[in-house]
Amino acid sequence: MNKIVSIFFISIMHLCAFAGCNFPKQTVDCSPTITPKTEPLAAAQIGEKWGYIDMTGKFVVEPQFDEAHAFNEYGLALVKNDGMTGWIDCTGKFIIAPKFIAYVDDYDKPYDFALGLAPVGIKDDTNCKYGYIDTTGKIVIKPQFYEARSFAENGLAAVNVGEGGNGKWGYIDITGKFIIEPQFEWADDFQYGIARVEVNDKWGFIDASGKFVGEPKFDNVEYFTKDGLAPVKLGDKWGYMDTTGRIVVEPQFDYADDFAFGLARVILDDESRKSGYINTSGNMVITPQFEQAVCFRGNGLAPIKTESNGKWGFIDRTGKIVIAPQFDDMGFDGEGLTPVKIGQKWGYMDATGKLVISPQFDDAYHFNGKGLAPVMIGDYEHRKWGYIDTTGKIVIEPQFKDADVFE
Repeated sequence: MNKIVSIFFISIMHLCAFAGCNFPKQTVDCSPTITPKTEPLAAAQIGEKWGYIDMTGKFVVEPQFDEAHAFNEYGLALVKNDGMTGWIDCTGKFIIAPKFIAYVDDYDKPYDFALGLAPVGIKDDTNCKYGYIDTTGKIVIKPQFYEARSFAENGLAAVNVGEGGNGKWGYIDITGKFIIEPQFEWADDFQYGIARVEVNDKWGFIDASGKFVGEPKFDNVEYFTKDGLAPVKLGDKWGYMDTTGRIVVEPQFDYADDFAFGLARVILDDESRKSGYINTSGNMVITPQFEQAVCFRGNGLAPIKTESNGKWGFIDRTGKIVIAPQFDDMGFDGEGLTPVKIGQKWGYMDATGKLVISPQFDDAYHFNGKGLAPVMIGDYEHRKWGYIDTTGKIVIEPQFKDADVFE
């Protein structure tokens, strides 16, 4: 179901790496009928149906689902048939029957279990209301909300009490009790103990008590990241706010990305659209000069695209080009390898920029810590996905209409 996505699109959607909060997790006993998953599995599609394969390519759960997602920490995988959601264990046995409607996020990804509870919808003749089930499928918070999200690690979940999603948002705890009363036009999940909310057509942030962190006066806001700063927009300019509500970088940019590893991509002039990077003090440390650019990665490098040849390369934290622009596209790195596109074919480079797996695939995904990566041969209409190891050897022959990474 996952596909390699243009690095520029990923940047725009703010998919820089986030870390989780440090709030204690609630422990929940799983149903004793769940068969523990003891080996990595990947969702794979044959025809129009999805199942799960092991690392030899053998189906351990036969293709039978319209939609299939990765196994969660409770040993359950969310699957769909005919629009209804259920959860299976690694043998394919339904632990929770497919009788619910899954709530989906902004990227059409269903919300799964968190803190032992999952938001699900139950539809009657007139509408669908959402509540929460536990890992046995038992309803523990009765369906009463028109929208509902997963619980954050601080034990709060955003819910909407108005018909058709036009009502107010608030936050409940794991018993279903409102901790923050419905009052917001929009409310997001908590991250780093802070949540984005909209009130009176302005955006701001609240803490876990519902108290505003600073004044809700912005025309747009993005999430806080590990660096403790969030992009905020006043009028048509972006700046940055810290977790106390203080503006630490005055709004001055036509675009401002999330901070990652102490640096953030910004665009000063909307006409030229040239990207540069600032530090957490707001100082421009890499002059705007790149046609496109995205966040810095854990290896201390950031992908950039130059206007001179329209190719992607990498810069270090000083702005020095350390891997020459030569790629037409690239994906996420994993296990020391990054999928890169040259011409119409995908291969993989190492951390120095050396091509270690020659471009030969029509699409490619990242390695995910299990030693295998999905690759595709053929055009989209006749596509077949298989898996290679880190040497480029095909270990599972291309045969699937679609395939996910091993988890």
